[in-house]
Amino acid sequence: MALLEYVAEHGPPLNEEKFRNEGNGVYALKTSAVRLYGFFDGQRRIVLTHGFKKHARGGQKVQMREREQAERMRSMLLAERASGGTG
Repeated sequence: MALLEYVAEHGPPLNEEKFRNEGNGVYALKTSAVRLYGFFDGQRRIVLTHGFKKHARGGQKVQMREREQAERMRSMLLAERASGGTG
């Protein structure tokens, strides 16, 4: 919760251990136990798509699958806006 409050007040942290560009317009807010994925909607709005609790098992495969889910959600929003949806 503290990381979300920080982002709301100060913008994304510069520390890549807390906030990282995951590629394809997707970013991750990271804590030791939780990862939240999202993307920028304009310059100051971050849309959080989903999050998950990290486990000892799964590692990179789980993170790749979750990142891909965020990419799909971002693409759907952009496609909806391009087609005239309310988005």
